[in-house]
Amino acid sequence: MASVSTQKNTGLRRVIFHGLDGRRSAIHVGKISLATAREIAGHIDHLVVCRQSSTDCRRSTRDWIQRIRSDWPKLASRLADM
Repeated sequence: MASVSTQKNTGLRRVIFHGLDGRRSAIHVGKISLATAREIAGHIDHLVVCRQSSTDCRRSTRDWIQRIRSDWPKLASRLADM
């Protein structure tokens, strides 16, 4: 299960999840609202489960990936590396 962490002194958020190798990983998403960070965490969690089980992602996650490729290219490249 992916979770959201916030640095107290800066307010920067990161999404922490267990990757395909079972190790904890984090993707720093910056200074965004908690709701947006939780949405990102949900999609990341779903992507990890899909990759582990070799199944297709749901439509909302595929659409989200398309949006972040144009809106947040840095986040998209971080997701591609996981």
